[in-house]
Parts: sequence; C-alpha cells; structure tokens
Amino acid sequence: MPAFNRSKLDELRHVYGSCLTIKVMAHPDKYCYGLDKVNSVADRIVSGVPSGNFIHDSDAMVATCAALGIPNTRKAIKSFIQGSL
Repeated sequence: MPAFNRSKLDELRHVYGSCLTIKVMAHPDKYCYGLDKVNSVADRIVSGVPSGNFIHDSDAMVATCAALGIPNTRKAIKSFIQGSL
C-alpha cells in the first residue's frame, strides 16, 4: 500500500465529517444513527481509505469530493490522500 500524507487524510476526515453532519441533519430518516455518532462513523470510514476499504459513492463522500474538487472515484480519493491530487 503506498504511503499517505497525514495532513491530506486529516483534511479528508474534516471535510467528510462536515459533509456527513450536514447530510444527517438534512435527512435523519436516511441514517440509522444520529448526530451523536457522526464523528465515530466518519473516523471509521476515513480510516479505511488508505487500504481501499471504504464506501466512495455515499452521499457524504460525493459531497466531500465535490468540496475538495476531486473526482468521486476510489482512485482519485486515494491519490488525494497520497498527495498526488
């Protein structure tokens, strides 16, 4: 597994957490957890990115990629955390 840039992973985590919070607030009926669980969910999802074990096409990840200005693909997300995007 290629090395990842810790600051890029932290940036992804921050933006993903914000996007997930917005999504849960806007559509609480779509999520099986509330705002109190957003941080732990975000930590779990983003921790899987370096290994490729993550969901790239969720509403929150789509919004995250849009906010970061990167394509919503596994390859682009992994390239982002490696510092190549």
